Order: sequence, then structure tokens, then C-alpha cells
Amino acid sequence: DALAEGENYPAGGRGPWVERWTPAHRNNHEGYVSGYFIESAINHYMMTGRKDARLYNAAKKLADCWADHIGPAPKQAWFDGHQEMEQALVRFGRFVNDVEGHPKGQKYIDLARFLLDSRYHAAREERERSEYDQSHLPVIEQYEAVGHAVRAMYSYSGMADVAMETHNADYRSAVNSLWDNIANRKYYVTGGIASGESSEGFGPNYSLRNNAYCESCSSCGEIFFQWKLGLIYHDASYADLYEETLYNALLGGLALDGK
Repeated sequence: DALAEGENYPAGGRGPWVERWTPAHRNNHEGYVSGYFIESAINHYMMTGRKDARLYNAAKKLADCWADHIGPAPKQAWFDGHQEMEQALVRFGRFVNDVEGHPKGQKYIDLARFLLDSRYHAAREERERSEYDQSHLPVIEQYEAVGHAVRAMYSYSGMADVAMETHNADYRSAVNSLWDNIANRKYYVTGGIASGESSEGFGPNYSLRNNAYCESCSSCGEIFFQWKLGLIYHDASYADLYEETLYNALLGGLALDGK
């Protein structure tokens, strides 16, 4: 049946979505889907030789919508329940700077950092701080990988992006500590992460049981994180782990027919 005028049913049709950026709708994956749409638009624009700008223009409208409403007062603070928008906005900001000239894309990079910095502060006001979505501490004070592994790796990847763009010492310190914790305490020999002891997430240090979860999405996030650290520091140790994860943990999620 057609929806009545003005009705909108996101997230599998669970009901009307009257207010987008509210705590009640934090887990609707608004930022996760928006972020991947933006990244897909960049890819589409490049694959068409920068001749078909339809998706690029749509992505810009979407990113502008976020930038117009989310940010320091009088805008609203917000963080999405599943990270991805953070790294997408940095990538989009770089791309807009390349296509349209600097500093046209800077506001998207600034918004990415704002989203990361808002996780703890907005959650504290709502009294919903949680390791599950990495809102338990300010991101610059997070030194141990905890919570849902996909959310965590996308968050750390976005932090690495911000560290690369801003050269912020606190961000660099945090991503270095997180990498050390993952690579030396929570990393399987296959390159996979997430033992599954905390709902598709990380367990305690050195707890790497045999029946691990090691979701392929978290392996993607691990590759994003290692790749960006490699871009920052030009250190082969990141490339080594990137390769290990790519050829083991990630390809293990594909069947021989490519499905």
C-alpha cells in the first residue's frame, strides 16, 4: 500500500520517523547509510570520468543537510549509533577540495571531527554512555578497543582521518594507542578481530577464543584503519597487517563463485 502523505517508515518499517536526529532514532543507521551513499557517489563520479555528477550533487545535498543542522550551537550536537559518516565526511571534504577548490570541503571535515567529539558529550547528557558504541569516553581518551567491533573500527578509522587532516596530537596519540591494543592484544593470527564476547565485539585483552566472531565487516574496518595509519606514518608494519587481514579475514567471507 502507498504511504499516506507525509509518512516515512525507515529501518524496516518500524514506524513514522518524525524527527531524524534524536536519541530515540540513534540506532536507525542514518549516518551509516548516509556515509556509504556519500562514498558511493565519490566512486561513481570518478568511474564516470567526472562526467556524470548526479550522485555527486545528491551526496553534496545530503552532506550539506547534515552540516546545516549538526554542529556547535545554535546547531545541535549529534552522534550516530553506527559510525561511518565520520570517515565518509573526511573523504568527501578532501574530494570537494579537489573538485571545487580548497576550502570548499573543509566544513565536511570539521563536521566529521564534531561528530567524533560529540559521542561522549552527547551521550553523557543523555545518560547513555556505552562501550558498545564507543561513547563511554571522549575519543581522544580511548586507548583500548572495546564494544561492537564494526562500530569501533569505523570510529577509529574516522579518528585516523581526522588525525591526518588536523595533525592533532591528541588524536594521533589515541589512534596509536588503539592500534597497539588491537595489533598486540586483540588480533587473531588470521587478521580477524572481535572474539564475540561482547555482542559481535571485542573481549578483554589477550582473550582470543577459538570460536571467534571475526565479522567480515570488522575486517573491512580494520583494513581502513591500517591503510590510513600507513598513509600517516609511511610504516610498513601497517601495510603488513593490512595485507594479512585482506588475504585471510576478508577474503574468507567470499565464496569461490564470488558471492
